[in-house]
Amino acid sequence: MPLARRLLTDFVVGLAALGVLFSASLLPDPYPWIDLFGWIPVAAYLGLLVVGAVVAGYREPSLTSVWVHAPVLLALELPLAPIVLLTFPDSFEASGYRTLAMAVILLIVPLLALSFVGFFLRRWKRDRGVVGSHES
Repeated sequence: MPLARRLLTDFVVGLAALGVLFSASLLPDPYPWIDLFGWIPVAAYLGLLVVGAVVAGYREPSLTSVWVHAPVLLALELPLAPIVLLTFPDSFEASGYRTLAMAVILLIVPLLALSFVGFFLRRWKRDRGVVGSHES
């Protein structure tokens, strides 16, 4: 599969994850049961990104291209992070947005690691199958 198609797949997964996160922001406010239901879309958002990163690394044929998948998964969120950090005022109301922007920036590191885990998982599985067939 060409790199452009793999990157487009990553972008669509990132778009779906952002849609889930946006739907979490539409939940009504001050009810106590919302805390539980508010975590469900956030967990789905993180789950989509984690699975997307592992599958992207697993499908990558070359180690030199594995690093590109995490930034593409977060392509819609990454440009907003510096804008939020630089333009929102220093106030209590904006602290949630600032925290979310910093979390998006820091989320790249685990997604990169998971992409490499997916890449090496495929190689380990392939090598293990080849070694097993030679021994029998």
